[in-house]
Amino acid sequence: MKRFFLNKIVVIAVLLAAVSCEELEIENEINADLAKSLSNTNEYSGIVDGQFSLLFQMDTYFHTHTLSTMGDGMSMSWGNWGCRELSVEPREAIPNSATWNYAYVLSDPWSSYYSIIGSISDVMRQYKENPDYVTYGSDGTTDITYQVKAKAKFLQGAAYGSLSKIFDKGKVVTEHTDLAIIPEMEYSDYMAMRDTAVALLDEAITYANSGGDFTVGVWNGVTLDRDQFVAVCKSFQAKIIVQNSRTDAENAAVNWSDVLAKTTAGTQVDLAPQGDGGTSWYDYFMFYGNEEGWSRVDMRIVSMLDPNQPSRFPVDGTTSIGEAASDDARMASYWTYYESIPFRAERGYYHYSHYDMSRYDYHYPDWSGAMPYLTTVENNLLKAEAMLWTGDNASAADLINATRVTNGALAGLTGSESTADMLDALFYERFVELLSTSPGSVYYDRRRLPEDDGSYAPLGGLQPCTARNFPIPASELQLLSLDVYTFGEDC
Repeated sequence: MKRFFLNKIVVIAVLLAAVSCEELEIENEINADLAKSLSNTNEYSGIVDGQFSLLFQMDTYFHTHTLSTMGDGMSMSWGNWGCRELSVEPREAIPNSATWNYAYVLSDPWSSYYSIIGSISDVMRQYKENPDYVTYGSDGTTDITYQVKAKAKFLQGAAYGSLSKIFDKGKVVTEHTDLAIIPEMEYSDYMAMRDTAVALLDEAITYANSGGDFTVGVWNGVTLDRDQFVAVCKSFQAKIIVQNSRTDAENAAVNWSDVLAKTTAGTQVDLAPQGDGGTSWYDYFMFYGNEEGWSRVDMRIVSMLDPNQPSRFPVDGTTSIGEAASDDARMASYWTYYESIPFRAERGYYHYSHYDMSRYDYHYPDWSGAMPYLTTVENNLLKAEAMLWTGDNASAADLINATRVTNGALAGLTGSESTADMLDALFYERFVELLSTSPGSVYYDRRRLPEDDGSYAPLGGLQPCTARNFPIPASELQLLSLDVYTFGEDC
């Protein structure tokens, strides 16, 4: 099994409090190497571009399996990535401990996103403190400073966006932060981090529009022009805003007119990097999610397509539920039925499902092929939701039908349906279409719906007592001599 490990760049800008003399010596050596790189402005482009694969790896990392099982998108009984413990029924608290076997599910995304932020902030700090610094392209004469800054700000914004969705709070550190005060800084809540992410992406757009046209080739096998890059920034903003909500009340309070504007200007091309065999570009969620022995499509999703199927596997594990039958063509084209189920019965039959997510099974076992990361479908479904919240049901119907009819072969909406029914149809599309192309999306979507009442409704919210975000990792809290806390412990 692949396991992600941080590179050896230690970012002093990230949450240092108490370190030994030996650790300081190691950090000083690394800082000396980093300082050498930062002394050559023509290396800035490479430093920035090198962070994009790390961002992609973390956005599709093991914790996305954990979130998917917590959100009843996928199901598995294996202990890997904390999935069994965090999807147990009834739900239990996240065991936030530095000694927990799967502590890396919390600590790796935390440290990796901050590694990106720290590296990028170091570059941007050089530009800030030296306004005359210029970075030249490979020809040695073309000024690409604004391009480097645009990509740098995208990375900062995207990293804070992911942190804001996953964790309850964090520290906002940029090139404007006094490094000496970081250990004593107050934590910002997830909404403040969301706002920071959106603002940083605005800066990326401003830099991108400040010069001539350029191309962005940082996603393996995908090249965007300036306008396409700006559109991707806007789609990221909309996604961060919407998926940040922890409750249905917060979801209703979203500025949906703003989301509509951002998605209207959002991406019209699929951002789908190519897998490189597992060297730098690979999708953990696609890889393990499309291997039938690892995980299965949760019964809440299966029963959404076939209401005759139970939304929870029979508790005795012996009752035959048979193969599903659905008018939705995606039951056969996106998933595969297996009579046998690989999970361990003593861990709960509620983990069981006969269906494997096989839509992108070409990524297993060679880590190859296109890896949908941000699709036009995702952008347009966000746009449709914004239209429903702002009263344009007819236009929303057209966008929902784009997948409902074309991919699912279902009867189209007319726009005359109630807004509640149209929202159900929209979330149906999100659960089916984004299950394998937007890791964690089912969890993020369910937590902004009213909490499930224990009936496991296919289109319902999170199960009662499901943690609605991760706590700051225990290892980080202990380093700063702060109390360790968790979520999901009130049940």
